[in-house]
Amino acid sequence: MKAWIKYLPGYFLVFVLISGVFAQDIPVNDNSDFTGIYQGKINNTPAILEIDVYDDEFDGDIEAGEEEFALEGVISGNKVSGAWYDEKSEEGRKFTAILKGDNLTIVLHNAGKKKEFHFYRQTQAQEQEPGETGNVSIGDRRLIGVWAKQEIISSGGATVASQVFLYINSDGTFRYGDARTMAGGANWSGSVGGSETTSGRWRSKNGVFQVMLDGTSQWIPLAKYYLQPGKLLFNGFDGSRELWYRQY
Repeated sequence: MKAWIKYLPGYFLVFVLISGVFAQDIPVNDNSDFTGIYQGKINNTPAILEIDVYDDEFDGDIEAGEEEFALEGVISGNKVSGAWYDEKSEEGRKFTAILKGDNLTIVLHNAGKKKEFHFYRQTQAQEQEPGETGNVSIGDRRLIGVWAKQEIISSGGATVASQVFLYINSDGTFRYGDARTMAGGANWSGSVGGSETTSGRWRSKNGVFQVMLDGTSQWIPLAKYYLQPGKLLFNGFDGSRELWYRQY
């Protein structure tokens, strides 16, 4: 089932998010021992670490005061290696981690130096539901920004070019749409802009971009995503691929 759908009324191309999709539980393998919420400290600041696992992929989000960090890595037994990110840089830096029971040791590498931090997994009774705190981690902050993609369709001597925008905001909200469409033929041309938009909340989990549409309470896993400088690729679970370009 497609998460992004498009239709062509006349010569105008409009993009919308499908709203009738229900999120499915994401299966995990034996490496799911890492999954949970951990407490610790980052530079003497109390910190919360939330970890999710998909197959052998590790996805962690740390909140320490006003600072946020994202961890992405690959699990091998009780060890993880990968890259960590913060708000100051889009470039990943190396991290390693090892889990012994409920004790997790994380080593962050930065500028030739490394720091070791210790976290302890909370029991189920201690864990908070996301709705109980106003400071829920959104995941990969490299996604934040304004993105655009363009499609061109030619038929019967007419050409339609449409540019649609995806606003991924730092407060965990998103807006999709605001399409600008231009159409033309041999002796005519026209344009239209400001189409309807779809909005809600977003997050990333295990390399999957998810949204919760306004007026709903269900997270929808839309696609796996891959980031390159200035580019964002969505690989939809229906086999579709979308390439977006960063505007700012």
